[in-house]
Amino acid sequence: LNCTNTPAVADPALNGLAVRLADLVTSLPSTDRITTALLDHLAIAHGHLAGGGIPDLLPTLNEAWAREQVAVTLRPSMEVLIGRLTGVTAEGHLRLLLPNGKEQILPASQVELLREA
Repeated sequence: LNCTNTPAVADPALNGLAVRLADLVTSLPSTDRITTALLDHLAIAHGHLAGGGIPDLLPTLNEAWAREQVAVTLRPSMEVLIGRLTGVTAEGHLRLLLPNGKEQILPASQVELLREA
């Protein structure tokens, strides 16, 4: 959990790619509070998985993961696609809405990097 560490100091390649919780909030909660909240949310996700499997969890995941714009670097070509992340399929493939209005399904094995654009 990236709360206060500085990953870009350890690996300069992470500069601009990694973000810390301390950079996103005005008052950083205690580690105990963060851990408790994380475990609570994992318990909810586990309940979804136990009750209905991945199909039951996907709507919640897709809503949480939807972003305005993302940049997806593909492997092995390292081509970068820009679009709106609309979620994942039941198979775990990324769903990316391209600027031309077409949706592209990207298998996880072809995704090298996903970041906000």
